[in-house]
Amino acid sequence: MDEQGVKLAAGTDAGIPGASFGTYVDGLEAFAHAGLTTERIIEIATVQAAAALQLAGTTGQLAPGLSADLLVVDGNPLDDLGALRAVRLVLARGRPYVPFPVRSGHMGPSAQPSTSGNSALADTPCR
Repeated sequence: MDEQGVKLAAGTDAGIPGASFGTYVDGLEAFAHAGLTTERIIEIATVQAAAALQLAGTTGQLAPGLSADLLVVDGNPLDDLGALRAVRLVLARGRPYVPFPVRSGHMGPSAQPSTSGNSALADTPCR
């Protein structure tokens, strides 16, 4: 489908083989199961996701004038998408958030702004 120009969006769905109602990363790994490269999967999860939500002028990539939204993870997701399960820091609109660890090192459903030990960073948006 990707090779034929079908617009793909990242998410989770149990409607196709290899996909489940698991985590967001499980949904990304389903794209790998379908033969897409990790580079393409990350593009689908960022640039294309922002475009699908009509937010391409706001977020979806690191570029001047766009919101500073990014994840800091242990490992390199280009080598292993599973590295996205080890989220250490989230920057949303340039503000840092440290995720609460939960089962198996997955990020919890909410995160708190980082103010301990890094108050200068927490008070300074990156935009």
